[in-house]
Amino acid sequence: MAKAPGGSAWQPRRVCRHHCAYPQRLALDSLAPDVIEMHGGVESLRGLLGRDVVAFADVQGPSDYGLRCARSLSREIAAAGVTVATCEDELGAAARAGALHADGETIVVGSLRTREPLAAQSTLALLADLVIVVEADEEVAGVSVADVAESRGVAIAAVPGPIDSPASCVSNRLIAEGALVLRSAENALDALAGVGVRWPRRARKRRPSKPRGGATCNARVEAATLPEPHVPAPPHAAEPELEPRLADVLERVLGGEDTLAKLCLGERDCDEPALALTELELIGLLQRAPDGRYLPSADHLS
Repeated sequence: MAKAPGGSAWQPRRVCRHHCAYPQRLALDSLAPDVIEMHGGVESLRGLLGRDVVAFADVQGPSDYGLRCARSLSREIAAAGVTVATCEDELGAAARAGALHADGETIVVGSLRTREPLAAQSTLALLADLVIVVEADEEVAGVSVADVAESRGVAIAAVPGPIDSPASCVSNRLIAEGALVLRSAENALDALAGVGVRWPRRARKRRPSKPRGGATCNARVEAATLPEPHVPAPPHAAEPELEPRLADVLERVLGGEDTLAKLCLGERDCDEPALALTELELIGLLQRAPDGRYLPSADHLS
């Protein structure tokens, strides 16, 4: 938890997406959490989001090389007045250490509920102007920060790695598909300034950076969705081309189990339903309503 200038800890504050303190970067996106808990003060978070934000994508089991890259890149990026955002993982810890070494500012995105591991990843991607992929293993299943960023048109930069290293598979593939080749922090800063970079067509436009004066602060944001009373969704058959696990979840949602809480009722593990919901939303078959329910998208109904 971040500390106030006087040394006392700020009390965490929970706000829903309809509250004036809810970050505008998240408010209009269906993947954003319905509720966030802010540690460090509302004004502190607003100041951090008033500048460019670079997010370091999550990775399971980073190598020593990946940790060194994250620490070095983050230190130079933060020294330029850019906010560094990370998840609560080993790579994120290295990136935050680099930013704090340069007296920079950071945002840590966690999950209020351990059964919703994707909430933090989605929130991190939606807060960012640029997502950096240092390492990622192609064999690791699941939706990542980079996946959400790509679906929302947020620019992605990747650190090239050895072609025989599993940890470099995803970053090398992203580069081959057109991601920015990140050879130094200068490349990331050039991308934020729009110098010599081809941005995705769907890239979101941000307000001009507005660095704050005064002491630097760091913030923590935790995200969660809240279960809501059931309102039956229109019936619809599962898409035949979907994987069986996705078709099953889609059919259950259309049958009335339209929140994660309902899908997890009686289950021992909620990771699979949560992952399936996010994948169905990313491919456009489901959309999340402001009240937290999952509904069929307009294209799917047609």
